[in-house]
Amino acid sequence: MFFRTIFIIIALIIVWFVLKRWAKAALQDYIEKNLPNPKATIIEGGPMVRCQHCDVHLAKDDAINANGVYFCCEEHQKLAQHNT
Repeated sequence: MFFRTIFIIIALIIVWFVLKRWAKAALQDYIEKNLPNPKATIIEGGPMVRCQHCDVHLAKDDAINANGVYFCCEEHQKLAQHNT
């Protein structure tokens, strides 16, 4: 009876580890097939510029250009013009 109990416990431990390893492999396979790889995602952006007022960097396409000086918003552009 004792050896039978030990055998069942060892068998259950082995089954547990096998199922755990299988589940981990299945989850990894699911992630690789269904989720994008963040390392492979390349976002090409344009040049970055700095807001003259608050020093925030933003894409040149999103910035407001006032005679070669860049701002992140119209409010900062107005504040800079008001200060000069």
